[in-house]
Amino acid sequence: MDGCMADTRCKDLIGSAVSSCDPRLCSQDACASTLNHFHAQSSTEYHGNLAFCTC
Repeated sequence: MDGCMADTRCKDLIGSAVSSCDPRLCSQDACASTLNHFHAQSSTEYHGNLAFCTC
């Protein structure tokens, strides 16, 4: 599947929903991953504070 489900929200490191989320960050892998998984990766790939997506 390409992209995220309609109700997917991108969140920052403290879990606050951000309005300027790039939907391309919300891949299936991103939605299936945890905050710790993304926190361990380079944050620059996720535009700084965009850390993970929840579906």
